[in-house]
This record gives sequence, C-alpha cells and structure tokens, in this order.
Amino acid sequence: MKQVQFTALLLVLGMCSQYWAKPIVDPALRMQLLNKDDASIRVIAKFRDRDRGKMASQTGIQSQKIATSLVSQRQFIREMGLMKKGKIQRITSLWINNSIILEANVSLIRELFDRDDIELLSHDKEFRLEETVPYLGEDDPDPQGTTYGLSLIRAPRVWSELGITGKEVKVGVLDTGYAKHRDLKGKVIAARDFISGKKDNRPNDGQGHGTHVLGTIGGGDKSGKAIGVAPNVRFIVAKIFSDKGASNISSILRAMQWVADPDSNPNTSDHPGVISNSWGGKMKSCTHQKLMRDALSTWREMGIVPVFAAGNSGPTPYTVGFPGGFPEAIAVGAIDSSDKIAKFSSRGPVPIDGKMLIKPEITGPGVKILSAAHKGGYVRMSGTSMAAPHVSGVVALMLQAAPRLTPAMVSKILQETSRDLGEPGKDTQFGAGRLDAFRAVSRAIEFAQAQNISVASNAKGSRRDDGRN
Repeated sequence: MKQVQFTALLLVLGMCSQYWAKPIVDPALRMQLLNKDDASIRVIAKFRDRDRGKMASQTGIQSQKIATSLVSQRQFIREMGLMKKGKIQRITSLWINNSIILEANVSLIRELFDRDDIELLSHDKEFRLEETVPYLGEDDPDPQGTTYGLSLIRAPRVWSELGITGKEVKVGVLDTGYAKHRDLKGKVIAARDFISGKKDNRPNDGQGHGTHVLGTIGGGDKSGKAIGVAPNVRFIVAKIFSDKGASNISSILRAMQWVADPDSNPNTSDHPGVISNSWGGKMKSCTHQKLMRDALSTWREMGIVPVFAAGNSGPTPYTVGFPGGFPEAIAVGAIDSSDKIAKFSSRGPVPIDGKMLIKPEITGPGVKILSAAHKGGYVRMSGTSMAAPHVSGVVALMLQAAPRLTPAMVSKILQETSRDLGEPGKDTQFGAGRLDAFRAVSRAIEFAQAQNISVASNAKGSRRDDGRN
C-alpha cells in the first residue's frame, strides 16, 4: 500500500474534524442555492455544543444530549421565530446529534452562512437502499430443521446448551419496515414510518427487505425450519425506506433518534440493546459524515450496539460504505455456506481520521439466505444486508446472557471469538473472521462472571467448545 496515493484524501477527511468560525457548507447545498428563485428547500444544520460544563448536573446520557441541544439551539430557534412569516415552513430539533432540520426559503438559508453557532450546513441528501444480489440457482444449502446460516454460526447450540434465545432483548431495525408474517407474530412491540407517513404500529413493508432482515434476526420455525438467530427477541422497527427503496438523510436521522427513545421519555429505559442496519452508501461530504457519525456516537454512549452491512460493492478494496465505515459501527461482510467470501462483499480499508481503518469487523452468512417474505412464505436473498442481521441476532443472544455488556465489550468479544478465515489475523475481506454465536455467547457469560456483571438468570453457563456444530 502506497501512502502517497491517499494523502490528498486523508487531508480532506481530516478537515471534517477542524473547528471553523463559520459553518462548513456542503458543496451540494451551495449548488442548490445558485437557483435564483426563492424556493423552499430542506437543509440540516449541525450546531456547536455549547456550555458543556453546565451539563454535569444532568443524569443520563440522553438527558445530557437534550440539555446540550436546548442550550445550543435556543438562540437560533428564538430568532427564527421572529423571522418574516412565509420564510420558514418547518423546524425539527434533534438531540441525537444536536442538529435542526429546517425547511425554509433559499434567501433565509443563505443568511445562515455567517452564523457562529452552526458547525455545518448540509442539503438533505437522497439515500437509496442498496439492492440485494439476485438469487441464482436451485440448490438448497440448508440442513434439515434450520437454515445453513444458523447452523454455520452454531446458533442452535446456544439455544439448547446455553439456554439463551434472546428473550426480553429489544432489537431495533432501520429498514423498509415489516410485513405480517407467521414467524414474526407478536414480536414487533413498536413501529413507525418515517418516509411514507403511514400509521404507527402496523405491518408496513411493500418492498420485502426489512421483513427478510427481521426474519433472520428473530424469526421462528413455523415452517418446520428455524430462520431466526434469536427467536425470542422483541423488535422496534423504523421504516426509513419507501417501498421503492428511497429515503433521505433527514428521515434517517429522525428515525435514529426515535429508535433510541421510542416513548420520548428520557426517564425510561426503552431503547433497544442493538440496532440492525442493512443499509449504507458513499458519503464523500464532511457534512453528511458528521451528521451520521454523531448520531452513532450517541447510540454507543447510551449502550446501544450499532451493526451495519458493509456493502455490496466488492471485490474492489476501499468499498465499505457508511455508516458502517465509521469506527463506532460494527461493519459486517458476507460469506457463503462454504466460508468463502462473497464476491460482492465490500472490502476495506476505510480512510478516516487520518488513518486507514481495517473494515469490516466480522463476516456472517450472506449468500442465498432463506428468511421471511413480505407476501408470506419464504424467500432467498443475498447481500451483506443478509449477513448483518446474523450478527445483530448474536448480539441479542449475548445481551440476554450478560445484559450489562457495553458496545465496546460486545465488539471485542465478537471479533475475538470469530473463526479466522483468509489471511491470518484481521484483514480487509473477512475482518476478524466468521461469526460464531456459540463461542461469542459463552465468552459473554464468562466475561460477565469474571467482572461480576449480572448474567441472565436462565443462562445455563458456558460450555467447553469442542468445535462441533
């Protein structure tokens, strides 16, 4: 690897973390503002954190974030309220990353370029759901009674030998929603549509991607074949993609905030332990990276584990997408039933923060995965979108076994217990290796016991790993 090839790129990425007296303005937004018409557009303003010292008396990460955003945004919101009627259509404040989603006329947006309380200004970029890889062939790689993915990662041994099935663990899913399905019956405890405006807490997935993801994480065995890694989890579902696979940054950010606090009460602990994200894409702009990355940081501070698909842009290096490419995320690549890396699976490294980050962290089954279909029945799909929910399901199993594990502990255990594939050690194709549910959950139990961290009351304790499936 020749460092000189990346010097310019690293310098540009390094600028994202610098402090500027005036806002960093997304180049795409500047292009939008060239329009002479005073039309209404939607932008996202990220504010500088103000008066951090005053937050010390607050209890809880979320309360701190809310207080910080109130202090940081107060003057702006007051001034906007005094603006001429008709200039502003909507203001939505977010505490997840201290930002405001603003729908206003072009003339007003231009006035924001000189404010010193705004850190950056971004246009509301469109975001597309990455297509899954078409399933080709008639072969059935699944053993009797379970999908090959569950068997390969040894999830059934976790259920039978460790007594862990994901019971009482809440899993967040940001995707195309979920559909009514016999293997998901009674498992969705909260759902909201952020892209097409349909009613809350109702099946709502005309695309199928989200339903397939939920099935792999926590689907049942109503067909006689088990499809879900953690069949007793409960889901919190945010629909961030339309049935045609379209979304935007503002909808995703609103969903990222809601899933971290579904009842909008910071005094209740109703957030999921892990959030599964089978989506991502290129984010060349500093502004978009900052908006997403700060939201991920908040998730982690709240104790939420962020799992993301690495992307389907392989086998070329430097193709891992974002947010999976951020250090705060666990990026997941895809392998097939023979532990071979999928050709489509995106590869690292990821240039960020002035260095090259080895990504993905881990790989999971992602080729010809059988799971729930949104019109009923079952369907096979391929993609890192199918690999990520295997990891999310294992994290749910770990959190049932040892509820007080932190995101950093979870990531460390997942990687240390993976089955090393490819080049010895962590590499940019397989990460640390292929996911192993039995070893990961066993290690979680051992770690919790050694650190005097509470272990699930019904956990049977770890078992010696003899390498059997």
